[in-house]
Amino acid sequence: MLHYPRYPELYGPLRWCWCMRFEAKHYYFTRLTRVVNNYKNICYTLAQRHQMQLAYRLATDDAFLEHTVSISSTVDVDINYLSDCVVEALVHSNISRLETLHQCKFVSVNGLTYRCRMYVVIDFDSNSDTPVFGRIDNIFIQQMKVHFLLRICKSSYDSHLSAYRLFVTDDIAVRNIEQLLDCYPLSVYVVGMSRFVVLKNFVYCHSLFT
Repeated sequence: MLHYPRYPELYGPLRWCWCMRFEAKHYYFTRLTRVVNNYKNICYTLAQRHQMQLAYRLATDDAFLEHTVSISSTVDVDINYLSDCVVEALVHSNISRLETLHQCKFVSVNGLTYRCRMYVVIDFDSNSDTPVFGRIDNIFIQQMKVHFLLRICKSSYDSHLSAYRLFVTDDIAVRNIEQLLDCYPLSVYVVGMSRFVVLKNFVYCHSLFT
């Protein structure tokens, strides 16, 4: 315990040094070792089994990429009573005016629960090299496909809190799960008069590195 105060000064926030994801991946191999029970060439066996598992998943693209969706109670939405900017964003997102549109308070997709007032990463600002966040203002469902009505939020990085300070804009957008830069939903933290979010994953935009 005497050495811990010195470590953040040397390495920064300790969560940058954690190995939880490596341990989670290693757990798969430790379980597989007990099941296989063959130690003649254990490294080759584990590598082969791991590649076979990935090959099976990639060979069944439809089943592997299909989303498991769980929806809260919904209400029907008359698109004609929405504001013009919202309707334009919905139509731009290929939502049909002729089919029933539903609205819900929260939805779970592949085990991740999205609620109104949570945040998601939708883009990167090439000028400041910071993420662009979207605040979930509404969740719409059509033909079991989830569409988020998002309020665009710029951000700036606060090195003291290791978090991103949010700046709400007047712009809105509609995105589905596949269009998010990171699918992990984020809760907001209020510090003083400002709102912050902490990324759970490392996120980058491929276009910035090409």
